[in-house]
Amino acid sequence: MSVYKKNNYRPGRQTKKERQQEEAANEVSSEQLSHESTTAEVFDTLDEKAGKTEAWVIQHQRTILFTIVAVVVVGLGYMFYKQFVSEPREREISEQLSFAQSVFNQALDANTTATRDSLFTLSLNGDKTHAGFLKIIKDHGSSKAGNVANYAAGMAYLQLNKYKEAVTHLDKFSSSDPILSALALGNIGDAFVALNQPKDAMDYYKKAIDKSDNALTAPIYLSKAAQVAQDQKNYKEALTYLERIKTDYPNSEEAASVDVQISQVEALTNL
Repeated sequence: MSVYKKNNYRPGRQTKKERQQEEAANEVSSEQLSHESTTAEVFDTLDEKAGKTEAWVIQHQRTILFTIVAVVVVGLGYMFYKQFVSEPREREISEQLSFAQSVFNQALDANTTATRDSLFTLSLNGDKTHAGFLKIIKDHGSSKAGNVANYAAGMAYLQLNKYKEAVTHLDKFSSSDPILSALALGNIGDAFVALNQPKDAMDYYKKAIDKSDNALTAPIYLSKAAQVAQDQKNYKEALTYLERIKTDYPNSEEAASVDVQISQVEALTNL
């Protein structure tokens, strides 16, 4: 015979507190089952999608691989060309250019006209083992070295008094540097002066002036433009260039004698 406490507890009868605890436990269990069911559904869905994706990848793996390769090739193509094709090629051509440049520099330092002319000619034509500027231009005209060779060839021809050839090569030279560009244009102007083509000479001197207003080249070509204008009896135009030298480039070498030149042109204007 069992003995019970005086709280009159009988089997099968729960207190109010116990019933509340049991109900709470049942609610937690129900929520957990619901959550587990939802989680299972989510994973089932993900598994299903993953399975479909995997099947699609397997089916189209050749296309995917081709696309990846194409993207990589496009992205790396320029780098590859620059590192393994363009730069080595430029180095090789630059090595060829070094001989012609060296001979050209020797010509500038030559003591006699005959030696100078011989060296300028050698820089253009090269010898049996070394390429000259003309060979480099012919074989590699679109390269950086070919561009430099055009400028050097133009200057060599200018020194050899072959002015038409000088114009041809200097006109092919291009540079993002405003001073170099101005020099090339100005040298073409010099060639046209020698060819007795003052209109063309003036056009190129103006181009050289407009290309750069730096204190090195601008006053030089302003002075040359003034001289051409004066020779053509365009005195007002000549004065415009001379006044600009005086105003804009007072510290230049050309400015040292500009007042005298202005006076001379003004005197001619009053005749």
